[in-house]
Parts: sequence; C-alpha cells; structure tokens
Amino acid sequence: MKKLLLHVGYPKAASTSLQNGLFLELHKKKLIHFLGRAWESDFYGVKQNKTEYKTWFRHVLDGNDYRTNFLGELSDSAVNLLSEGLFMQHERFSDYIAAPEKLQKYFLSEADQIKVLLVIRKQEDLLPSYYITTYRRQEKKTFSAFLAYHVKDNWSGEGKIFNFHDVAAAYARVFGKSNVHVVLFEDFVSNQDRFSAEFGKAINVDACDIKDNLGHTHLNITRKEVNKLVVKKYDHTTIRGLTYDIFSRFNPKLADPLLIRIPAVTEEEKTMICQFFKDSNLELAEEFSLDKKVMQEYGYF
Repeated sequence: MKKLLLHVGYPKAASTSLQNGLFLELHKKKLIHFLGRAWESDFYGVKQNKTEYKTWFRHVLDGNDYRTNFLGELSDSAVNLLSEGLFMQHERFSDYIAAPEKLQKYFLSEADQIKVLLVIRKQEDLLPSYYITTYRRQEKKTFSAFLAYHVKDNWSGEGKIFNFHDVAAAYARVFGKSNVHVVLFEDFVSNQDRFSAEFGKAINVDACDIKDNLGHTHLNITRKEVNKLVVKKYDHTTIRGLTYDIFSRFNPKLADPLLIRIPAVTEEEKTMICQFFKDSNLELAEEFSLDKKVMQEYGYF
C-alpha cells in the first residue's frame, strides 16, 4: 500500500529546518521515503534544483498527470513524504485555498492513501517572521502598514492562509478530516516529547525515532535588536546589496549596517493579531480535536 503524507507548510513554522534535519535523516535511515527537497543540505530527490520544483508545481497546478512530470516512484514499504513550501506560497495568488484539489488530482493514480500535515505557529509570532522573510516583495514597508492593510481587508487574499481553521478545513473537504493532522510549532520548540508523539502519528514513525532525529534540526531564527528586526534577505542587484556582498567578503562588521532594519512589532499589534484569530483558532481546536489547554497556554486564544 502506497501511503503519502503532504507537509504543506507554514512559512516560518520550521518547514526548512524540518526538511534539512528531521526529514532528511529519516530518509537516510529508510524510515520514510522523502520526495521533497532539503536544499540547504543539497538534497533534491529526483529534481536538480529549486527551479525544477517550481516548474513541477506549475505542472501540478495546470492539472497534468503524475507520469509526465513526476517525483519518482512511490515506496510501498515506507511513508512517502512530500514537504514543499510552494503549496502555501501559491495560495496568496488565488481567491480560495486551491492546492488541495490540485494535489489530489495529481497523486490520485499513484497513492493509495493521502494524508496532510500542517505545522502551525500562533499568528502573533508567525506574521512578523513571515513579513521579515518576504520583505523584498512587500509593498507595505513597515509591519504596521502591512497589518493595517490586512485588517482592513479582513485577512482575505494573501492573508487568508493565516486563518488556520479555513486552511485545515479546505484540506479536510478534499482528503477527509481524519487524514488532516495539525501539529504545533511551539511543541517543537518547548515540548519535543509531545511534538514527537503527534508528529509520529501523522508520519507513521515511532515517536522515539522522531525525537532521536530532532537533534539534526536547527531553527532559522529572525534576528532581533533593541526595538528592531533585521531583514537578512536582500536584493543582490541593488547598489546596497552589491556593496553588502563586497563588504561581507572582507569585513562582516562593516557590511552589517547595510542590512535593512525595521521597527519591532509592538505589544498592541500582537494583541490585535491575537484578537482577530482567536475564535478561528478555537474552532480549529474543536473541529480537529487539538488540546485546547495546550493551545491556550501557548496563546492561540
């Protein structure tokens, strides 16, 4: 029986760290068959680079079949795991959560069972980290402006992916509620026993094997200074970016001031985010049988 688990993101909820650490190690030990990429570790599966994965996903969105642009033969002895940030990134372009139906159609002829894994992080922490990472393409050049825009837009459009309940429900409508697993990023950071147990259920791997390999996983943490957040990703084609590249080769201390810094998120902004999403987070907990006490302790509602 060929089982497939789709890890569909979130941005800034340890996706890259899990790919380069846990998933790759489990793959090496043949506990899973990893279809995705761990690009920081130079692992790409049957593809060669990021560009090929983007081409592959356009192929999926166009409704093409598995065999004309595929990710390799699926294993029938271990869970096949596909972890890809493109799934969630794409959703900002559509009016509704569109990937579930596309993914089901693409894998339907190959997988006997398809499950979905969502690793979520409370919005008041997730949103600032997401903004920092995507700063280059943001039209709103302060987080306060970004937040005001999405509040006014009622978190539709690009902002719809941050309503965890709606995203989980969209996948549940296609794959069935029992096949959608939601795991908390905060457990990954603070309670690895619980994270390993919940993750193990979704991936069909013993919790001890999950925990034993979490040591290979390291978080990419947003750099913070007094009242400032540092934007590490920059445009290499600008004068500022080119100057940073040159300086960083010879003297990183001289290069550092060239990185963009924006005001840190205020407590008022965090409260605003929490207030907006708390009801949908509670609905998520109730509908997908999550531990409400734990989520409340972490500040989801």
